[in-house]
Amino acid sequence: MTNIEDELKRFYAENTPPIDPDEKHRGVEMVARASQKDSSAPTAESISFRRFVLTQVRFINPICWILQIALIACVLITGDIYKASEIQAPLVMTFAMLTVVIAIPSAFKSFESKTAELELACRFNSAQVLASRLIIFGLADVLWFSVIIAAMPSFATSDPFSIFLYASTPFFLFCALCFYLARIANRHVTRAAIAAATVLVVVLWQSIGLFPHWYSELSWGTWMIALVLSIALAAFELRRLIGDMSFSIAPRCAHSGRGPQHPHFCK
Repeated sequence: MTNIEDELKRFYAENTPPIDPDEKHRGVEMVARASQKDSSAPTAESISFRRFVLTQVRFINPICWILQIALIACVLITGDIYKASEIQAPLVMTFAMLTVVIAIPSAFKSFESKTAELELACRFNSAQVLASRLIIFGLADVLWFSVIIAAMPSFATSDPFSIFLYASTPFFLFCALCFYLARIANRHVTRAAIAAATVLVVVLWQSIGLFPHWYSELSWGTWMIALVLSIALAAFELRRLIGDMSFSIAPRCAHSGRGPQHPHFCK
């Protein structure tokens, strides 16, 4: 082995042409210019999370916004026709849950389309994609709720704060339920959310039939406590959802115990 190595060294030493210093200098300058040009080009690393959130708007299906607007129109029309408080309050509660259902397919699109593994290779992974879309839908929901309270004539003459409590409390409670369903249902979260919303809406309207004014009999303090608890529960479930890495990888990887840091992850 040593003789072969010595022979190869002698061969390359005898057959290597001499290096021209000027040619070497020109080559180094050319490489330096190319490197400087490449480093000045924009890269994915220069994209901030705020800008990434804005880019996620174009990935949301336009049908989602159309359904949201149609839902608002239905609530406004129904609320204007039926001005009785026993209709308006459950109507707002129903709206709060349905607006979450409409957002579910776009928010969890990567899981249901089985592309979560691809997102793990990107700088902004599945958890950050989910967080960015929840931010977008959260801001949109602030707008939808404001429109409902301000535009419905019967709400404008009643107590807007009560309507806010009637809408926000079931909204956050249902968000918490959807985050929980996302962890256990994974790729079937949309169907699970629709089924849950159907059951809850039926139970809500049945309760109105049995106890027409149960919501108004509760004090503001009770509603405020319920709102704070619902927000805390939604935040808790969202933290569990984002923190649980099993929701963002394929089942075969989760079952094998391989995470993104594993050297043979998803191989």
